[in-house]
Amino acid sequence: MKIRINRYKAPTSLAILVVLLIIGFFCDCSDAQKQLQQAEANRKEISAVLYRNRYSEDSLKLLLKQYIDEENDFAAMLGYKQLGIFLRENSRFTEAINNHQEELALAMKLNDTIEIVQAYNNLGTDFRRIGSHGEASDYHYQALDYAEAYSQAHVPGVGMKNRVVSLNGIGNVSLTLGYYDHAEKYFRMALEDELKLKSNIGQAINYANIGAIFEERGQLDSAHAYYNKSLEHNRIAKSDMGIGLCLIHLGKLYEREQKYEKAKDEYIQAYDLMHQISDRWHWLEACISIARINLLDNNISEFEHYISLAEQTANEIKSPEHLAEIYLLKHDFDVSTQDFKKALEHYQLQSLMRDSVQGLQKTNRFIDVRLSYEQNKNIRNIQRIEAENKSKQRSTHLTLYFTLALSLVGIIITALLYYAYKQRVRSNKALKQLEQTRSDFFTNITHEFRTPLTVIKGFNDLLMSSKHLSEKEKHVYRSAIDRQSNNLLNLVNQLLDIAKLKSGKEAPNWKRGDIISYLRMSAETFKLFAKEKDVNLIFYSVIESQEMDFIPFYIDKIIGNLLSNAIKHTKEGDKIDFVVSKGQRPDTIKIKISDTGDGISKSDLKRIFEMFYQSTNSQNESGNGIGLAFTKMMVEKMKGEIEVDSELGIGSSFIVTLPLKNKMYIRSYS
Repeated sequence: MKIRINRYKAPTSLAILVVLLIIGFFCDCSDAQKQLQQAEANRKEISAVLYRNRYSEDSLKLLLKQYIDEENDFAAMLGYKQLGIFLRENSRFTEAINNHQEELALAMKLNDTIEIVQAYNNLGTDFRRIGSHGEASDYHYQALDYAEAYSQAHVPGVGMKNRVVSLNGIGNVSLTLGYYDHAEKYFRMALEDELKLKSNIGQAINYANIGAIFEERGQLDSAHAYYNKSLEHNRIAKSDMGIGLCLIHLGKLYEREQKYEKAKDEYIQAYDLMHQISDRWHWLEACISIARINLLDNNISEFEHYISLAEQTANEIKSPEHLAEIYLLKHDFDVSTQDFKKALEHYQLQSLMRDSVQGLQKTNRFIDVRLSYEQNKNIRNIQRIEAENKSKQRSTHLTLYFTLALSLVGIIITALLYYAYKQRVRSNKALKQLEQTRSDFFTNITHEFRTPLTVIKGFNDLLMSSKHLSEKEKHVYRSAIDRQSNNLLNLVNQLLDIAKLKSGKEAPNWKRGDIISYLRMSAETFKLFAKEKDVNLIFYSVIESQEMDFIPFYIDKIIGNLLSNAIKHTKEGDKIDFVVSKGQRPDTIKIKISDTGDGISKSDLKRIFEMFYQSTNSQNESGNGIGLAFTKMMVEKMKGEIEVDSELGIGSSFIVTLPLKNKMYIRSYS
């Protein structure tokens, strides 16, 4: 029978173990899933805040500074990304690159694959905008490598979308450099993924990109087909901006075919559509195209109208690409009217704009030239306006100053009245607290005296009235009377010591000596008391010896009160750690006494050093609420600090920090 029992017991135990392992595995998976969901929710929340502020540089910088101050690397990474996008859209490419490099560094630190891919793609786009196609392709290829390594890069979702952005970036670089076959390969790969993602916007972008390749090759029929396909998907997605861009592409095709009326119709539709959505960057494409078609059609008044609008807007959004195209058109117009001086000026401005797009180092040069040009052009108007408004400004300033002065006086008076009111309320509150404290003191002290006196009187009455008591019973009663008398005497002595401390009339006996040896002797004194309760008191000092100014009486009382409380609240078989070490400041020493007792609640911690305060949750009611208050007073008299760290059910740690040198010792010695 024993053999049969053992045969079936092992498999049963093994089965139980397997079940437990499976349960543990699914619990771990569940926890990991919750962490991923929490991280994704956090990403969405921070991204939403940044997206709402995407048009405000100041707001983005304030949010970024907040995240950096909070040492929140994840939020800071997203902040650098959004700020970099804002700077890029405003043609501040150097700053955009710096911010996206910070984004990449934090993404690498956090090992966040999604953000690493996005950071590489952002840097690739930044460098494409300034014409640094070698650096741009390098970053886009690195993004593609990471995207391919991502476990869900070929499954519809964020990983696949990141891969699509990388493919489009490489395709755009190839298109710009004239590698049309290479560009088409990557655009078609991106289109294949966009079809899996069922993204109409993504499909529209890639159909348009492929259409651009056919346009560059001169295959205008194929370009028409792909641009119309892109237009169809943009209309399904209700993307006004996408529709407008497709109309511009189609207009350019008609323009190449010299079908100027059809081209003009497409441009005007794009112009009206983009004007409604307030996208001035892409609206400029339509505006410039209308100006160009009117110049080709020799419609001078319409050309001047649209080219003026385009120049004003391009300057407002600081777009050097568009300004270069505008100045080139103005140069062509000047040549046609034989105004060669203006033609030269516009050609030079066009060259500056082109250089600013191609190289970061020339950006400041263009801005300076353009600002100087605008200043010279408008200086007379500014002087005239200043002269006309000079008298108005003077009277306005006087009125404003007078109003501000009255407001300031009113604020000061209101503040003084409010301050007086607050002081009065504070004084009344302090008086009430003082009265309450005084009342509580007399109530508590009366109770502390009454208890031992009642016990003494009760046992004394028994001794006097009971004539048949045995000697053993009489001894018990006398011992109780003696114990309560000692308690009463200790209470009186403590109150006298506290009164001396508060009055400041006491002249304590300062000494200078080895505090480590002194504390070790104090610990040895309490070890016997602890041993009686089966509590292990462990003394340990990090420092072998340390000269220090101290008051022996105060040290005895401080250590005595803290160790007595620790022993009183520590259960049998547990331990108390008495540790001495250097303080946080090199000129201090730290004394830490830790127990494994009941602990102190958070509500009691705030009042633990108040006179006569006793916790309502305390299981030990033998204290009188004086010891810790007296301890704190003595610590502070020696220019030290005392703090407590405690948790219910785990225990308490009292930490006393004292200076090694004390001015009071020097005065006493003198």
